[in-house]
Amino acid sequence: MERRKVTFKLYPNAREATRLTGWIRLHCELYNAALEERIDAYRKHGTSISYYDQQNVLPAIKVDRPEFVELGSHALQQILRKLDLAFQAFFRRVKAGQTPGFPRFKASKRFSGFCYPDPAGWKLMQHGASGATLRIGSGKDAMSIRARGQHRFGDGAKPNDLTITRRNGEWFASVTLRVRPSQRCAGCWEIVPKTLAQRTHVCPHCGHTAQRDQNAASVVLIDAHTPGTGVAARPKPLSRQRAKSTSVTRETPATAPKGV
Repeated sequence: MERRKVTFKLYPNAREATRLTGWIRLHCELYNAALEERIDAYRKHGTSISYYDQQNVLPAIKVDRPEFVELGSHALQQILRKLDLAFQAFFRRVKAGQTPGFPRFKASKRFSGFCYPDPAGWKLMQHGASGATLRIGSGKDAMSIRARGQHRFGDGAKPNDLTITRRNGEWFASVTLRVRPSQRCAGCWEIVPKTLAQRTHVCPHCGHTAQRDQNAASVVLIDAHTPGTGVAARPKPLSRQRAKSTSVTRETPATAPKGV
């Protein structure tokens, strides 16, 4: 399963932008509070607090601070993972004798955004070649935000995670997709669903026929030699001739002329 990222520009209205800004502020507050807890625990008691220690406190935090509930449990957990990764990188640099760079507190205005590490809590709905609607949250309080960006997901692409970022007053959504190379046609780049029992790729769109594994290998090869956003978003493959010539060069050894 390959993973590809596609980025959309979001167009929230004034109410939605204010709400997203409030969510970033809360994510930043959680990050700083978790960092402060780790620092105090070590300074006062000489103990280290793990990611799991802090994750287990999230339910109590949401009881005391109901405004954190709508952010989603998985998104809150991801903030704590982000801090934990920062500490892992710090200790790794210390061990390697490099300049460590201790994790720092962050200002909400400079906090870039937040992430949903799985498909829970959001949904992206496509409209035509470049339009989309991003739905965040659940129930009557969910937000449906307009989005635009070049994409071509197909039925074989499955959303994996979502990152919401704010840059220079504008909002963006980056979606990571999981794509099976064997479901895409190396000839026309359309999605051609197949069961595991089907070992031959026959494209109903362009007529391209090949062994399933051979077609999947061609998709990966074409994707590796084509600049762009990846197999999940690219509308067209590289020319078949270039992919064929690359394959022949790799697989067919040079043969010296007779008599030499």
